[in-house]
Amino acid sequence: MQLRRNPKKGKGGFDTFKGILGRYVEMILERRIKDIVAECLSVDPDGVYPDASFESLGADYLDMVGLFISLEEEFGIDISERDANRLKTVKDVTWYIRCILESRALKNMKREGDAHDL
Repeated sequence: MQLRRNPKKGKGGFDTFKGILGRYVEMILERRIKDIVAECLSVDPDGVYPDASFESLGADYLDMVGLFISLEEEFGIDISERDANRLKTVKDVTWYIRCILESRALKNMKREGDAHDL
C-alpha cells in the first residue's frame, strides 16, 4: 500500500498512516468490547451493534455490574458508579474506554518525554 499526501492536512503520508493505525486500533477495541458485552449478557455478538442499548440487549442491574467488572478487568480501568450510570449504549462504553486509554497513553508519553529531558 502506498501512502499519499493528504491535501487537507498537508503533512504527507505519516498523517495518513496515523489515521489508518488509529482506525485499526479503534476497530480492535470495538470488537473486544462487543465480544465482552455479548459474553456477559449471553447474547449473539451479531446482535451487539454500537447504538444498541443495554436495556434492548436484555441487561438487568446485575448483568450491568458483571459487565462493568469484566470491562475493568480487561482494560485495567476503574469505572465509577456515577460514570456507569451514564453509559447506556455499546457506543457510550466504547467512547468512554477509548478516552481513558488515550488519556493514559498521553500521560505515559509525557512522562517518557520528561525523562528524556533529564
